[in-house]
Amino acid sequence: MRVQNVFLLVAALAASGPAIAGCGVASTYLNVAQVNAVLAGNYACGKSSKLDPPGWNERHLANGSLEEQHEGGATVKTVGTWAVNNVGGRGRVAYSYVPGGAAPVYEVARVSDSEPCQGAACTTLPQTYQFCGVGGGAPAVLNIYVSTTFQAPSFNNATKSWVMNANCPANP
Repeated sequence: MRVQNVFLLVAALAASGPAIAGCGVASTYLNVAQVNAVLAGNYACGKSSKLDPPGWNERHLANGSLEEQHEGGATVKTVGTWAVNNVGGRGRVAYSYVPGGAAPVYEVARVSDSEPCQGAACTTLPQTYQFCGVGGGAPAVLNIYVSTTFQAPSFNNATKSWVMNANCPANP
């Protein structure tokens, strides 16, 4: 009886539809050229229930500077630097926040139910990626929306606070 139950469970999982790729699925990780293509000159945003402000909207400048935009884009501030290197065939992005803040390191994986990360599908924007923490105190996984355009937050008059753009995915 137990063997039948295990078989039914495996069959049900196999028939439940395609799995979402990302961290932990080796074929979805971007290489160094792809990470550079995705980030350089573009915006990365995400929401967080544990941060204040409750999210981020960072522009990765081609010169390695990292800018944060707040209050609908009116305030732009350099918050650190970013750099990509190759570790075991994967592109690894390291951040250095100023002054003397965190220095998280991530590998970037495509979030998709399609085939392995190959060709233009891996770098076509906008797209959501998983930033998979590998060092420097980085969270295990962050869902990050990368776009060529700033994802402007909106002002909530009832709470008198800024609300992250709906495109920016939620994170812990």
